[in-house]
Amino acid sequence: MRILCLKKGGLIYLETDNLDDFLMKMNIPEFEQFFYRTAHFWYFERNSLRRIMEIAGFNNISEGFRHGYDLSNAFMWMKDRVPTGTDKVKNISSFCNDTWKRFLEESGKAELLHFSAVK
Repeated sequence: MRILCLKKGGLIYLETDNLDDFLMKMNIPEFEQFFYRTAHFWYFERNSLRRIMEIAGFNNISEGFRHGYDLSNAFMWMKDRVPTGTDKVKNISSFCNDTWKRFLEESGKAELLHFSAVK
């Protein structure tokens, strides 16, 4: 574990897996096993990470979401229950993929959660 020390006025940028990931809500045991891995000691969603940052004395907290996988990735997880990456289902338009990504990021269901704040 690393200890992070910031001077007053220092900035922090943090990105981590999002516990509210869309696929976590689909009750796919294989995805849950894939998601929960030993590389992470803790898992967060928007409210829990915001609360921790507030308790730690951060201000000007800004949050957002980022998603790097296309719609075919979600389809393939639901169909085959294994990680396949992107672009596995052909004939999904870039408009559909962009809309899917935007939906997940705007609804807080994207794969990654990121914060910035001032100490």
